[in-house]
Amino acid sequence: MLDGRERMARGTLTDTSVRAIRHGLAAGTSAATRIGVLRRPPSRARAVVDETVPELGLPDDLLASMRDAAAERLRGLCDEGAHNAAWERVGVGEAYRNHLETDADARPALAALDDRLAAGGSFVLVCVENTETKRCHRTILRAALEGAEFCRRSLSACPADEPTALPGRLRTCGDLTRALPD
Repeated sequence: MLDGRERMARGTLTDTSVRAIRHGLAAGTSAATRIGVLRRPPSRARAVVDETVPELGLPDDLLASMRDAAAERLRGLCDEGAHNAAWERVGVGEAYRNHLETDADARPALAALDDRLAAGGSFVLVCVENTETKRCHRTILRAALEGAEFCRRSLSACPADEPTALPGRLRTCGDLTRALPD
């Protein structure tokens, strides 16, 4: 426990895919705790993570809607194109943000992981999607843990010109809202 004179540095947070870990493409992830953020992780994911937090995966109904929309659009599109089009059509970004903010299981799981980061833990969020080609909820989750989503949650009480504690160009809540991933 800190006695007030010491202040522990916030830990590090990155994200990657199962495939990147399996093929040795996820540099710098071996020293951090690998956390699977899938509702029902396949065995290939369970084999490369240290722990899973299924509460931070996409909700089952959202995942089903996404898969249905991707299947409908598969004709004429590559897998990545169908996935990304379905993401937009279903509104996965906003729905997942809402899930993190309102779900009775996701909120405490998010808070617990944030507490571990605040205590200096280093983590890698792991999912099956390659975010170079496909959109993935873990980028939204990472933004939440980096502080962006906590500001979004209180935007109704946060004027657009209110300063944030974030470095760089994200100086106000308005800047932050515009920069959040969808």
